[in-house]
Amino acid sequence: MELGIRNRTALVCAASSGIGRAIARSLVSEGVRVAICSRNEKNLRTTQEALEAESGSKIVSVVADLSVKSDINRLVETVQAQLGSIEILVNNVGGPAPGGLMELSEEQWHEGLELSLMSVVRLTKAVFEAIATIRPHCCSFILGKTALV
Repeated sequence: MELGIRNRTALVCAASSGIGRAIARSLVSEGVRVAICSRNEKNLRTTQEALEAESGSKIVSVVADLSVKSDINRLVETVQAQLGSIEILVNNVGGPAPGGLMELSEEQWHEGLELSLMSVVRLTKAVFEAIATIRPHCCSFILGKTALV
């Protein structure tokens, strides 16, 4: 499918497996310059190598925990330094730990909210501040649903 996004720069979060990896693969096939990030260094490197082998394109990978503000800043700076301005942001994040309302501790709920809400807010703000003068750009949000009530 031709989306008209060839030669754009994209950052795909949580891209070491699952939907994030599939989105990164699709973007690469569209001719997009892609950066991927994940907390899991081993899976991230495996994904980077697989995407590079499939496409012949250079994939930038950055190990980052999106619940850590300094990791977000480092991620945005690294991607911009290596690929230029981020024009496409795919905020793909998980949710709270699996479990019901009464099964999870308050700390687990806070961690889930920090990851699924505040990390998205912080990353989106960091990217939008960096690309404020760039048009067009887009952002998508994919939030995991793992807790059952």
